Amino acid sequence: MTRLSRRTALTTAFTAVLAASLAACSGSDNAQSASTATTQETLPPSPEPSPTPTSAYTMVEFPDGSYAIMIPSNWASLTSDDADDDELVNAYVQATGQDADTVRQKLATYQVICAGPVDSGETAEITGQVNYDSAELPMEPEVIQELEESGIEYTDLQTSTIGSYFGLRTTMSYTVDQGGTPQYVSNVYVLTPEENGTVTVTASTDVSAERAQELVEDAVPLF
Repeated sequence: MTRLSRRTALTTAFTAVLAASLAACSGSDNAQSASTATTQETLPPSPEPSPTPTSAYTMVEFPDGSYAIMIPSNWASLTSDDADDDELVNAYVQATGQDADTVRQKLATYQVICAGPVDSGETAEITGQVNYDSAELPMEPEVIQELEESGIEYTDLQTSTIGSYFGLRTTMSYTVDQGGTPQYVSNVYVLTPEENGTVTVTASTDVSAERAQELVEDAVPLF
């Protein structure tokens, strides 16, 4: 059985913590959020081998320039290289309504963070990272163990590993409940083209599990 690297395991746990934090900060109405999500679903199905940028979506590159994710065009984004730029961080805070210290904490873990506008009616975020210390796709028992050790309460954990144009891809989804507000999390893990690292893209939203899955599938790294 493949064992998660410590960095991947910590990131899995940290993702759940951040999802709980987003849920705690959310004051949006689910019905309004669902309506907002519907208006954002304007990107038509993308042909293989990779999605093509449209006016509804924007490509955000990882700091090393080797990878990219797709985010809704009205979202804000930062990379880990921006952590010390107060102007960029403050602009992100104003756009998303998040706390500056929390934003910098995320940038210490992820290469890319992206979030929807504060007035969107949806509390949603996408993060991306490349872990060159591991070239293994995580397996369900390890994820369950790390979530339980982190103390995060979760439900509806689902996993799948399928073949794609770029090779094997593992998807993991679960729900975090904080104060009665569910936050839906969906992760996609793929190996780098050289198979010397693991790319992790995570989407979380308070709308629905389907919305989280939609966001993460649209954001899967481009190789």
